[in-house]
Amino acid sequence: MNNNKLQILVLGGRGFLGKAACHELRDHDVFTFGRGAEKNHVQGNILSLNDLKAAIANKDYLINLVGLSPLKKPTSATYEEIHVLGVKNLLLACKDAKLRKLIHISALGANKASDIEYLKTKGISEDLILESDISATIFCPSFIFDKDNELIKYSSKFAYGIMFPDIPAKIQPIFRGDMAKLVSLAIEGIITEKRIEVAGPEVMTVFSLASKVFNKKGMPCIPISLYFLIPGMRIAAFFNMFGLSEDQIRMLYTDSITDSNGAGKYISLTRFDDWLKNAPI
Repeated sequence: MNNNKLQILVLGGRGFLGKAACHELRDHDVFTFGRGAEKNHVQGNILSLNDLKAAIANKDYLINLVGLSPLKKPTSATYEEIHVLGVKNLLLACKDAKLRKLIHISALGANKASDIEYLKTKGISEDLILESDISATIFCPSFIFDKDNELIKYSSKFAYGIMFPDIPAKIQPIFRGDMAKLVSLAIEGIITEKRIEVAGPEVMTVFSLASKVFNKKGMPCIPISLYFLIPGMRIAAFFNMFGLSEDQIRMLYTDSITDSNGAGKYISLTRFDDWLKNAPI
């Protein structure tokens, strides 16, 4: 990496992936952006163009990790606001800056034609970036895992209940540290693709991942058929309960895997089973 320190702004830098990315880039001058105010943190909102312009000024690279969870229906903001309007603001702010590159985190399966709002808005934001004049790399990852992941924390916490929904959606888990390395390689100029799909080396269902966590805790994992759960979930979605909507129900059957995994070209990928052996969960 260049001996000269780069000025890097990480939107969502205090989040799940953001912490790992900031650690990976610690030899540079890294600034985070979002709520709160502290050292090397810029207070602002992605929906405020003025906030973004002020934060991006004099930065070399911009990493956008801001995104809403697909696991529950958003409450304080919508997918359209954060994934689409937020990216439009970013692109407008970047026009007045002298950025070398924008690194953007999307998702496998992102498609503006999707009937799932999360994937639809992710797809729209990808198109906005690719159609712009901004130099960018878009990462489209599968399920990103580590001990702080929502699903892994939930599985660990409720392992002693010995039952978990038999969710059939296939995922290709990629380790958070590996994802952070890929972001760093894009900063270094080693990864130059405009759009790259990235995932781990193993394909499994959501249920099989949860069962592995249960087994790590010394417990069996008995599958609960979705046939019995979906009616209740639909009632909860109708009444806006538990953060559920029809989108979250559709996601239970939506795969997040790729036949074009670009991650293995650049790094040695961490296997979920190998990580789990020594994971502090």
